[in-house]
Amino acid sequence: MFSYICFELLEALNKAPFELSIISPVPAKEDSPVPVKEDSPAPEKEDSPASVEEKKQSANSTDSLLTKNFRQGIGVFPDRIIFTITGEPDIIKRQLDKILLETKAKFAKKIYDNLQKTDCRDEFSPENVHCYFNYYLQFHYYFEPCNNDITGKKILAIQSKLSFIENSKTFNTQIRKGEDYLIRLYHGPDKNENKRLKQSSEVKEYKEENTNMSKENPDNLEKIDNYAAIASKAEENLKIGNYFAMVTADGDNFGAAIGEMSAAKLSDFSVKLSAYCGAAAEVIKAYGCPVYYVGGDDLMFLAPLKNNDKTLFQLCEDLNKLFKKSFKAHEVSGKPVSLSFGISIQYKKFPLYEALEIANAMLAQAKSSDIIAGKAKTALHLFKHSGKGMGIVFKNEMLEKIDKLVKVALDQREYLVRAIIYKLPQFSPLFESAYNNNKCANVLFDNLFDDFGVELSAGFDEAIKEFYSYIDREMISARCSKADDSAFFYSHDNLLFDKLLSLIVVLKIAKFYIESGDKNEQ
Repeated sequence: MFSYICFELLEALNKAPFELSIISPVPAKEDSPVPVKEDSPAPEKEDSPASVEEKKQSANSTDSLLTKNFRQGIGVFPDRIIFTITGEPDIIKRQLDKILLETKAKFAKKIYDNLQKTDCRDEFSPENVHCYFNYYLQFHYYFEPCNNDITGKKILAIQSKLSFIENSKTFNTQIRKGEDYLIRLYHGPDKNENKRLKQSSEVKEYKEENTNMSKENPDNLEKIDNYAAIASKAEENLKIGNYFAMVTADGDNFGAAIGEMSAAKLSDFSVKLSAYCGAAAEVIKAYGCPVYYVGGDDLMFLAPLKNNDKTLFQLCEDLNKLFKKSFKAHEVSGKPVSLSFGISIQYKKFPLYEALEIANAMLAQAKSSDIIAGKAKTALHLFKHSGKGMGIVFKNEMLEKIDKLVKVALDQREYLVRAIIYKLPQFSPLFESAYNNNKCANVLFDNLFDDFGVELSAGFDEAIKEFYSYIDREMISARCSKADDSAFFYSHDNLLFDKLLSLIVVLKIAKFYIESGDKNEQ
């Protein structure tokens, strides 16, 4: 909704009869409703029909872009627009008020037209819907004299003032029964919630475009069970087919980066943000995930733990690489901006709102320095149906290495991985003597693997040794629930046990990927 309204406002501003330059959002050129102009035209009078007609002809069609954004599962436009404008203040204010009223009316008509396709079409009038949304939609604008000295610091100051205005209590939340037309449109009868939403032409079109997410049963795309089941083919009966991941991501140091930018860099940054949103949505969709939110530097989506030959870790690594590629030229005091992830993995019947709360808590953990210093980290929590849980925080450089170990483990027998996890703590005194000596540690691993050497598939032992050599307290840190068989680590607080526990938790995650489904979890 916000994206649609923002797009309509951008297009209306572009047609308005005064000199205007959009600072944010500035979409990629092929997506832009506001043509980028190298030379700004001279100010026009408010009633200049020639100017309005010229701008109408230069504006791009909204339909193709809105359809494209919807099919991506996102809206790329935020709920704030920042622009510079030149002209008489009174004329500008009258024109802005007119634009806002027209946008409300256009949105109200869109809702009314859709309501006419439902079973409650005769219960309201277009006047009532228009009156409601004219009151319901709250638009605010704020003027700040700039004297052509637009900087990132000034933008942040304006954003702060907009937040203050936005958080003011200007809307009466007491809505009379039957007047919330958005709920009327999408909720449906009490005994069949979301019926109208599921039957809407927009959702049907979206399903047709995204049947790769659940090819076997696209009509039930909205069920979490279907997304979780992508990870396990019917003949495999893997436990991960009963679990799903809630993933949130957020950019690091974006505020500081914006504060250091000039006006030209701000526009370039805004273009890159829009392009990144669209590209990130495509990456997520290709993996088989519903995208709940992609806006600015924020991501939120639900994902299966595996889809074909890709794991959740590879998906996050793909997004991380895309982010670095998109913003490689932007730095804060010589350091590049980065992306952090919060991941919550849980049983498919786990309450969705709680999964999101945990994912957000994991994201906060990843962005803090309580466990590992610095930014660009991932924090993951796995809560099993049995009640056991484990958590791990690591630098994003470890995503690819964890993905590699998990993929090699996919070819192993579950009991062998379990046996290695069980034996590792027994070797802890020997590993302590070889803590800073990878060569000695490799010999210890060889001795550990002697009991399984014939049965281990090629590469698994080497993958474990390689992963262990990468582990550093500044790179990765793990925790298990005290009910877990690694609880003895809680009585030790040194670098060795933290390193071994990190390996054990990653191996437990790898084992989780190959565990057979429990009948109690069906």
